[in-house]
Amino acid sequence: MTVLTLLSGAGLVIALRYQPGFRWTLAGVLAYFVAFGVWLLVVQPVNRTVATAFARDPDSLPQLWAALRARWEYGHVAGFALEFLGLASLLWSVLAERPGRSGGVPHTS
Repeated sequence: MTVLTLLSGAGLVIALRYQPGFRWTLAGVLAYFVAFGVWLLVVQPVNRTVATAFARDPDSLPQLWAALRARWEYGHVAGFALEFLGLASLLWSVLAERPGRSGGVPHTS
């Protein structure tokens, strides 16, 4: 699902590159890419280490988890914050007032 999000976000950036809300769209998609990078660099190594320890020596898990838990949790918090900012930026790119727009109600003559 994450890969699909990143690919569709990249496509959205390309498709909307000349639209008024492009900068917000770009900021939102970049936030998702950075969130994925945080997961790869912070959370995934902990997951791998715990899985390896579970397979080799399950008795070592409590001590290992005590040492790695904060990194795992802070990685998830950082990822959440970045994804939230990404979503907010994408929403703002759609909902922000556009030049020449009159409150969203079309005028009829």
